[in-house]
Amino acid sequence: MEETNTPEAKPEKDDKKKPRRIGQRQEVAKGKHVIRVFGGRDTVTGKRHYHSETFLGGARQAEDRIREIIRRHRAGDPIKANADTFESFLDERIESKRLSVEESSLKTYREKVDWFLRPTLGPKLLTRVQAGDVQSLYAKLREDGLSRETIHDVHVILNMIFKLAVKRKKLIGSPMAGVEFPKDWIDDEDEDKERAVTPQQVAQFLDAAEGTRVDNLFRLAFHVGCRPGELLALKWADLDTAAKTLRVNQSIVWRKAGDWYLKKPKTKLSCHTLPLTDTLLDLLASQRKR
Repeated sequence: MEETNTPEAKPEKDDKKKPRRIGQRQEVAKGKHVIRVFGGRDTVTGKRHYHSETFLGGARQAEDRIREIIRRHRAGDPIKANADTFESFLDERIESKRLSVEESSLKTYREKVDWFLRPTLGPKLLTRVQAGDVQSLYAKLREDGLSRETIHDVHVILNMIFKLAVKRKKLIGSPMAGVEFPKDWIDDEDEDKERAVTPQQVAQFLDAAEGTRVDNLFRLAFHVGCRPGELLALKWADLDTAAKTLRVNQSIVWRKAGDWYLKKPKTKLSCHTLPLTDTLLDLLASQRKR
């Protein structure tokens, strides 16, 4: 029987191409890898973009870093770690507030930042500030004798700072998510909330003010309870004698330029109309005659 040599059948080619791996690493020395991750094509020129960096660590850690870069790229987060210090971002935050608040409010904000945040958290990298650092700061401020209200103000400021850092993609998340403000802190003054003056003390005060140029101002203040800036910004047009009401819709504010100016409130709720008694109407009538 004659044998014939039949060529072996070649395996069929798989038409399906394996997906291109968008992240690669090359070990150039022990514990040192060069990472290269594909970042997509330019929609106009078609040019490929890559992110490259040198990574120090083992192969498994390098692969973890590749996955982290890919995740950040897809989420639109910055790939490289942010190198800003907390102090430098404080200045960035203060500048952002300058556009939305009055000078007096900005001054108070800056003072609290400079007194309570800059000395302790300032030198740290923004990305290295942890919830434990903030919690330790609260404990230190409490030991230094600061009131619960002041520490709560610091808590609010920190929340705003880290919220902006996340919004500007300098952080992935805010460490404030892990911070708890101690609700059981009680100040001595908190134990006695009734710090308002008594009717007898009011009478003594007004007796002492009688006959002075601010006599009627103090009497009006005790009856309507307005802020000093609101009282000093009142105009005669705000008084409605027929309706027996006083309209409060602005306040007077001092600015660094060296002058006073009238400021409208931020919200409509801050504008209010106050009822007046006949005694107050008589008082204002005498003031107007002066």
